[in-house]
Amino acid sequence: MAQKLDEKDLLLAHLTEYSSYHAQKETMTWASATFFVAAVVILVAADPFWRCWDARAFVPFVALLVVTGIVAGAFVWLQFRRRQQSAHFVQACKNVGARWVVSSPKDEDLEPTLVDEFAKRGQLFPKVLALEYRKIMGEPEGIWWDEVATYLIMGLWSVAALLKVVLTWDVS
Repeated sequence: MAQKLDEKDLLLAHLTEYSSYHAQKETMTWASATFFVAAVVILVAADPFWRCWDARAFVPFVALLVVTGIVAGAFVWLQFRRRQQSAHFVQACKNVGARWVVSSPKDEDLEPTLVDEFAKRGQLFPKVLALEYRKIMGEPEGIWWDEVATYLIMGLWSVAALLKVVLTWDVS
């Protein structure tokens, strides 16, 4: 006969999985932003190889730079959103675990509940954990200054690169 999983073991499994997921989102976010800024800095420092291109080559190049910047910004934004969601879920696990140290959960607290608004859509969690996550997600959020700084650095270097490309192009 299979042994029934203890609710605290289940909570610990969720905490372990989503702590790892949070760390992965942190790594993806910082690696992507760093790679993008490094590539843009290289472009700014480069000899303007596009200087003598005619408009048929130059315009698609500028369009590619703009689209790449938009896609990179969107990707970093998505990683920050998932990082935030996972941080809130880890916090929900910790909050529920702290309550369970004092008193065991009721049966209705363990009812499998769909959490569709999380990055890994369509997963079932104990009801009390799903409710705690939704409560944390619904609370007013402070400013995540590291996120603001990342967007600012990415944006400023992108503008610098675009200005360099446009201003160093020899129109004649």
